[in-house]
Amino acid sequence: MNENELTPAAGADLLLKAEVARREFAATQAYLQRGRKFKDLSDEDLREQWSEACREWSKRGLYDRPGVYDDAEAELRLRGQPLPYDIVQDEMNTLVAEADARVKQATPEDYRKMGEQLVSQYVEEREREN
Repeated sequence: MNENELTPAAGADLLLKAEVARREFAATQAYLQRGRKFKDLSDEDLREQWSEACREWSKRGLYDRPGVYDDAEAELRLRGQPLPYDIVQDEMNTLVAEADARVKQATPEDYRKMGEQLVSQYVEEREREN
């Protein structure tokens, strides 16, 4: 491997970051299309809306994130506001622990399937855009 080639771990990291960015963009786009329902909230009320949604997400589990979480996050990002993770540390720790447990249980075949799924989703999204 030469210095311009990615290691498998670096490639996976880039793919994951690209997927996170794609999802954030899609969530923001959907939020804008639905009419930006949180635009009139104060920054403080918006942070509270986001943190309440985060608490709900933590109760529901990693794969059952409330839509209001994505909308509040999109509005915060549109305003250039940082996400107030400091007020939901326990909830985030719960979600991270669940994610860690799932990763530890994953087999190499699971990782291969996840990678294939991410690539397939990316290709499908690109084809819909064209």
